[in-house]
Amino acid sequence: MNVLKTLARACCAIIALASMSLLAADGDLDPAFGSAGVAYISPDGVTGHQLRARSVVSRGDGRIVLGGSRNYLRPGSPDPQRRPLLARLNVDGSPDPSFGDDVDHPGIVVFDSFFVGTQEQEIEGVLVLADGSVIATGTATAFGPTRGFVIKVDASGQLDGDFGNRGVVEVPNSYLHAIATDSLGRVVVAGERVGGDPLYRGLVMRLLSDGNFDDTFGFRGEVTLFEEGVDQLGYLRALAIDAGNRIVVGGQYQVPQAGFIDNYDLSIARLGTDGQLDPSFAGGGWRRFNVAADSDFDGIDRLLIQADGSIVFAGFYHQFEQGGNDFGTNVVIGRLDQDGATDASFGTDAGYTRMSLLPLAFNRYPTALIDDGQGRFMLAVEYAISGKSNFVALRTSGDGVPDPAFGVGGVLELDLAPQGIYSQSLAMTVQQDQPLLAGAAHRSTASTLVDIAVTRLFNDTLFADGFE
Repeated sequence: MNVLKTLARACCAIIALASMSLLAADGDLDPAFGSAGVAYISPDGVTGHQLRARSVVSRGDGRIVLGGSRNYLRPGSPDPQRRPLLARLNVDGSPDPSFGDDVDHPGIVVFDSFFVGTQEQEIEGVLVLADGSVIATGTATAFGPTRGFVIKVDASGQLDGDFGNRGVVEVPNSYLHAIATDSLGRVVVAGERVGGDPLYRGLVMRLLSDGNFDDTFGFRGEVTLFEEGVDQLGYLRALAIDAGNRIVVGGQYQVPQAGFIDNYDLSIARLGTDGQLDPSFAGGGWRRFNVAADSDFDGIDRLLIQADGSIVFAGFYHQFEQGGNDFGTNVVIGRLDQDGATDASFGTDAGYTRMSLLPLAFNRYPTALIDDGQGRFMLAVEYAISGKSNFVALRTSGDGVPDPAFGVGGVLELDLAPQGIYSQSLAMTVQQDQPLLAGAAHRSTASTLVDIAVTRLFNDTLFADGFE
C-alpha cells in the first residue's frame, strides 16, 4: 500500500510538472526567479541614484555575478559621479549577503574612485574563476586622463592585494571593454589605445595570473592593431579565445570607400599565442569587411568561437533603404569559418542575417551574444527610440535564421519598467540552462532612481508530447 501511495504521489508530481511546462511558453519569465521573474537591485537615493549592469556571468553553483556602475547625482550639478560596481545574486535572484560588507546593501560592492578626479568609472567585462574570485575590466574617464583598469576581488568581494597594485592594474590612455582567460590562466583584455597617430587604435593585452604584464605577448604584454603609417581609427569591443589559446578580437576599423564621406567596416583579427597576427586567418590575420555595399558604419560587438573553430559574431550596420531613407544602425549576426572566410551556409543572406528591428527605433546595437546550450544563438539589444524602450532579446537557429518559436518572429520584447520610462537589456548569460538577461530599468516617471534589472526566461518548456 505504501508503494502504491508513493507511486501515486510521484505520478501526481510528474503531471503537475508537465502541466507547469505546458502553461509556460518559451521565452516567458520564470516566476521562480526574483519577483514574478524579475529581480531588481535598487539604489537608496542617498549613496547612489542610478545602477546599471553592463555584464553578467553565472557561476558553476548558479549564483550570478554582475558588473557595471553606480551613479551619484549631485544637486544642481549635471556632472556624473559614476563608480565601478560588482554585485552577486543567489540562484533565485535574491541578494547574496556573503558578497561585500555593506549590511545596508547586501550583495553589492561599490568601489571608491580608482583614480582621483575621474568621474566616469565603469566595469564592462567580468569573469569568474574556479575559486569564486572575480576579475573585471573597465574604463575611467571624464575630468581626468582616460585610463583602463583590470581588477581582481576574492570570493567575498574584497580587492585581492596579490593582484596588480593592491588589486588594481592601471592601463594609461586606454579604454578596456572585454575580458577572458586562456587555458593557462592568463588574462586577456581588449579595447583601444587613445592618443598618438591614429588617435584610436585597437589594443589587446595579456596579463599573468598575478596581474603583471606578460612579456611573452607582443611588446611588454601589449599589441596594438593598426596599419603602420595610416591614420585610420580602430576600436575593439569583442574577444574570444580558442582551444589553442589563439585570441580572436572584433570591432570596427576606418576604411576609406568611394561614395562615403567616412566609412567604417567590421574588423576581426586572430592573434597567435605570442601576439602576432595569425597568417592562417583571413590571408594575413586581420580582415575588414562589411555586410552591405550601401552601409558606411559597420562593427562587431560580440564574438563566439564554436567547437569546430568557426566564429559567430553579432554586430551592427548602417541601414539604408532604396530612395535614400536612413533607418540608423541595425543588428546583424554572421559566421566565419575557422580560416576567416564568410560561411555562406549561415544566415538568410549568404553568411549573414541582417535584422530590421523595431521600425520606430534607431541606432540598435547588440549588447550580448550567447549559445543557449541547445545549439541556438541569443542576442540582447540596446536601442534608441523617441518613446519608451524595453529589454529586447533575439533568438536564431544554429544556422543564424530567426527562430519563429521565440517571441514574434524570433524577437522578444520585455517591459521591465511598466510604470516607468525605460528598461535596457545590456548583458546576457545562461544560468543552469535558462537565459538570463541583465541591464537597467527606470521604473518611475516621478523618480530619478534607476535599478539594475535581471530576468530569467523559460527555455524550451513546451513539448508536443509532454516530455523533453
